[in-house]
Amino acid sequence: MLSHGLVVSGAKKSIDSGDYLEAYSSLEGIKIKGEDEEALWMKTQILACVDYEIDCYHDFMEEQRYDLALDSLICGLGRANANKANADYYAVGDRLTVMEKEIVESLSTQFNVDKEEALEIYALRRRTEYTHRLYDFLERAGIPY
Repeated sequence: MLSHGLVVSGAKKSIDSGDYLEAYSSLEGIKIKGEDEEALWMKTQILACVDYEIDCYHDFMEEQRYDLALDSLICGLGRANANKANADYYAVGDRLTVMEKEIVESLSTQFNVDKEEALEIYALRRRTEYTHRLYDFLERAGIPY
């Protein structure tokens, strides 16, 4: 088992290299000690939750599961939007912005969905309405589902 310090150091390196999911995996389950580690944990959570959705998007596109790919982008954008203030507070706003731009570009080019539409559907409370709107987007873009 790795020492606490090595785990934290490895997580920092993973974040610096843009591997947010690896950083999250490293830190998950360890006892967070002090403000610096708390800040590292928060940075990791903020970035990993969006990065995860981007990874899912790519996987689903490869599998031609377009409904799930679109859902991943919408969720990623919603999470990025919800975490902007925290990202700025923890000095990772620029990294979150890069991921958000990637998501917005993919929404536009792959699905003909703009940022406002995606955030609107993300905010829907009723999951059945969300699902219907998602399939409307796919139909509008001429994508089979």
